[in-house]
Amino acid sequence: MKRLFSIALLLAVCLSGLAQSGDVSAADGRFGIVEGYHGGVWSTQMRLSMIDLCSDLGVDSYVYAPKDDPYVGGSDWIMPYPQGRVDDLKEVMKYCSDRGIEFVWCVRPDRDFDWSPEQYGLLLGKLEMMHYLGVRSFGVFFDGVPDKTEEKVAETVRKIETDFISKKKDV
Repeated sequence: MKRLFSIALLLAVCLSGLAQSGDVSAADGRFGIVEGYHGGVWSTQMRLSMIDLCSDLGVDSYVYAPKDDPYVGGSDWIMPYPQGRVDDLKEVMKYCSDRGIEFVWCVRPDRDFDWSPEQYGLLLGKLEMMHYLGVRSFGVFFDGVPDKTEEKVAETVRKIETDFISKKKDV
């Protein structure tokens, strides 16, 4: 776990150096780090250390999408976080906010997602749960969903825009 964390730190430093040199461009001028891998979920302290480094390097986005967080993806993606995990996420979100870093929480519906209205309702419910906890920036990844097509993904994202994002003034 420490080795993976060290690699992520090195990548953050490299990305920051490239961004500052002008060798990398982003459509909206934002640069961030994605916590999205297999191999164990970082501790809260590891995240806070990464956020400190991001802040020091001018990285302004922290995307929370670890593949081993069962509440992000996998069989428990629709379930609410237990209170201890909620407290940890709130601490990370506040830490990001205090340092001017956007916290982006992501969900990855699992392979049981079948594009039905019921499953879409569960996805909206999870986004609402996370909004209630204070998340204001979201990502939705469909990489593990079978039978996905560009059309299905695009239609679902448009529905999320209409049914969730456009109804919130702070998302």
